[in-house]
Amino acid sequence: MMMTADLVAAHRYLTPSSRSFWEWAHDGSAIEWGDGTTIAFRQELIGILSPLANEGLPPFDMIALVLSVCRDSWQSDPNQRRILDEFLAMLAVLSGRESFPKALWPNSLQGEFDLHRGLENIARLSPWIRTSIGARSELLAMLIPRGPLRTSPDVAKCVVEELRNGYPEEPFTEPQRPSKPTDRWLHELRQLSIALQQRIDEDALRLRVDVGLDELPGPADLDETDEKLPPTSTGDLLKDLEQDPDLYGFARLTRQLMAVVHLPRPMGIRDELPLGGVSDITNRGPLDQLLLSELANDDDVLMTRVALKEALYLRRETPPSRPPRERVMFIDAGLRMWGLPRIFSTSIALALSEMSPGGAQAYRAAGARIEEVDLSTKEGLTKHLESLRPEIHPGAALPEFRRTIEESEQEIVLIVGEDTLADGEFREQLLHAELPDLFLASVNREGRFRLTSKTRRGERLVREAQLDLEVLFEKPPGKKEPLRDPDRQTRLPAILRQRTFPLRLPHTLVPERTYCVPAGAGQGTCVLSVPHDGRLMLWDVQSRYARQLSDRIPPGEILRVDEDAGIVRMIVGQSQQGNLSLVWIDLKNSDVQIVPLETEIRPIRAVCLHAGAIFVMGQQQVDICHGTDGHLRHSLKVSGRTWLSERFFGGPDGLFAASYDGLSPRLECLIKKGDFPKDRWVRHVFDSRVYSGPVVIYSDGSYQFPPLEPINAKLSLTTPIRVAGVSRAGHRVVLAPDDGRTPGVAHLYAIKLDSHEYERIYHSPEQQLREPYERYVTPASLRVKIRGIGILTRTLVFYTGSSRKFSVELDGNHGRIYLQELPRETELKLYQEFDGALSESNSSFSNQFVEWSDGSRIWLDSRGLLHFQSSDVGVAEFTLALKDTNMGGWRADGVTWGGAHYALRDNTIISPLRIWTESLVPFVGALR
Repeated sequence: MMMTADLVAAHRYLTPSSRSFWEWAHDGSAIEWGDGTTIAFRQELIGILSPLANEGLPPFDMIALVLSVCRDSWQSDPNQRRILDEFLAMLAVLSGRESFPKALWPNSLQGEFDLHRGLENIARLSPWIRTSIGARSELLAMLIPRGPLRTSPDVAKCVVEELRNGYPEEPFTEPQRPSKPTDRWLHELRQLSIALQQRIDEDALRLRVDVGLDELPGPADLDETDEKLPPTSTGDLLKDLEQDPDLYGFARLTRQLMAVVHLPRPMGIRDELPLGGVSDITNRGPLDQLLLSELANDDDVLMTRVALKEALYLRRETPPSRPPRERVMFIDAGLRMWGLPRIFSTSIALALSEMSPGGAQAYRAAGARIEEVDLSTKEGLTKHLESLRPEIHPGAALPEFRRTIEESEQEIVLIVGEDTLADGEFREQLLHAELPDLFLASVNREGRFRLTSKTRRGERLVREAQLDLEVLFEKPPGKKEPLRDPDRQTRLPAILRQRTFPLRLPHTLVPERTYCVPAGAGQGTCVLSVPHDGRLMLWDVQSRYARQLSDRIPPGEILRVDEDAGIVRMIVGQSQQGNLSLVWIDLKNSDVQIVPLETEIRPIRAVCLHAGAIFVMGQQQVDICHGTDGHLRHSLKVSGRTWLSERFFGGPDGLFAASYDGLSPRLECLIKKGDFPKDRWVRHVFDSRVYSGPVVIYSDGSYQFPPLEPINAKLSLTTPIRVAGVSRAGHRVVLAPDDGRTPGVAHLYAIKLDSHEYERIYHSPEQQLREPYERYVTPASLRVKIRGIGILTRTLVFYTGSSRKFSVELDGNHGRIYLQELPRETELKLYQEFDGALSESNSSFSNQFVEWSDGSRIWLDSRGLLHFQSSDVGVAEFTLALKDTNMGGWRADGVTWGGAHYALRDNTIISPLRIWTESLVPFVGALR
């Protein structure tokens, strides 16, 4: 056999030098001390060196020295210490020094880095570390880090292979043993001495051995506070993991997966019950729900009232919310999942658990049994990561798993390795288990993730993505987030320096910038609104005002909104100039992230959210951006095809959709040229959440869910139709005649895709498709136009732009602070007009202030607020909401008033009388 350079280097590596303290046994079964005492057996060496080979191996002499002190005989056999001391003394003589410490440390560092003391520290480690092959391998990896002392990975692999092949087959003669320079010996021992001084955390080492992570987990850098309650949900656990420097990367990976692992929704349900009670009266609806009193009018009056939107309709009860389904996960923990696949699969399970509104349960295979996995605590997570089963695939556990899900309707997800999913034996056992419809989530070592829907009709790829391996090694930011936002200007009022705005506020709702979104499991519906002043407001509790989630929403139109499992993604920007931004909203945790989209497309035809990615549609190109960080992943050229709508294109060869499988973009054919229905043409194509796929609308009013057959229109039309509008959820389509004229309300039809019904409508498309947010919000308005402020008998008086005057008064009987209009001729003292406009960066609202000679200030906030800063240091800063009939507010000590409408938390509410006596009266009294 020809000796390669790597093989020669491997033989040299395994050969003891002429003056070494160790040698091979005569039969090559072990390495020994000079007196024949065993240091390590060959099979031990193979097990210890194999995990280290990918990074290169440390010097074999140093490995032998560390392994020698790990044996129990080191403490009981004085001959081993004597042989080592004689060897070290020989090195001192060869180096020309009087003692080994001086030879090792010529610069008087021998007391600081004592080799013998470091070796004794190893000898005092727990027996499980000194005897476990895995622990000793990790110990060597810690003590001798990557660097010039290590061999190359290729040589290391040759070393392990030669050990397996029986090298050496016979003892070395003295001429065969190479000479190792004294300086080389001293350099290696010097590096080992330094490494031995570090404290070895046995708990951390055990976790590293059991879990297999690349970095040792250490204690989280937490402040010394009162005892912390354990996390009660997966979301709480993720927050805890993000504070742990060793598990931060795992938590970040889980957060990224939450943008990808959404399971398709079940078919939509009706907005109203077809039968049942009446919940409301409204001015829009189908004719069969008109009040009987309306039908008493003659025909002309009735049609006039309908056309002018004055007719009254019954609104039936909203159907009860569909109970969310519990999610049950089956996780492969076999041999194929060792290493990165196990971490990826656990992260996927954690993301699926967090995104399940109906709760989640997880199990792992354990032979023919299953074991429950606790994904809500760090201890349960660690226990699962430690679990490694010897089975090659988990098929034997599927029958027992099937028995656990027979009782109720559940969402079933199998999380396995990609090679396990391709295993024929596992596939056969999966078939025989007769599981109901489920999802298959697969991962591989390179980070590829695939989510497949498996039903009795076959399998369909739902999601595919490439996970970023580097995110596992990210470290958390070093500084703790302050309560006050450091980016805010320090001279602004206290409420504007809070990171979380502490007051609920009403505002004028803009229909096209207001959206109804699910609040979560069993919590009904909430409303998101985006005023033009850059705020993002959440109406999450009926009978209360909105919470401000952010005041830095970029300017521009809202191009797209999509929500799933408590996560809302909003694309904001200007379609002509670009500058798009992704607004990521976590409703459960009230977290808002804003990132720019990396696209240079100008102008922008449409923006779509599909399969976890963002599609930016241009004239000749589609940019695909990541659905979490906004980074540009791919671009797709679409020249030669006609853009129809959203992500859909037409061409001479059929209808196509821009799609992305997580790896590469492509144009996917929905309908081939020869498969189009005759005598009609495509009018509109859009993605529907009801159908979880594209919907094609034809010129005769029929529609199609490709690849299914078209559903013929139940209409009698004399002219082709056009699509006048589509609801945001894609469950309702408004049709109008395409005759070049503005259609009257009597010519409009709507398709209910969830029930496959057509109906005549008598309202404009905008009204018909407008989201019914009115039932979930508490409308109110705040006064925003104030010219100046003065004083009248120790109370404040506002002077409006229309020359009206209002005094701030206390109603002790009803417990409120309110505005009372005064005669216009009322004389004011210390009158000041607002000036000195100051706008915050990244926000569209402004603040003006008036200042008196004593230094007191009042700020006028364009959102309808007044902020008070007194020259008296004993008066805390406070804010008033300018609602005429009930002025609520917030004070810098965290209290609120004005009732529950304004409060984020009920335990902060105090009486308006206290604010009047403790804040308002002292503020006015200090003015000069």
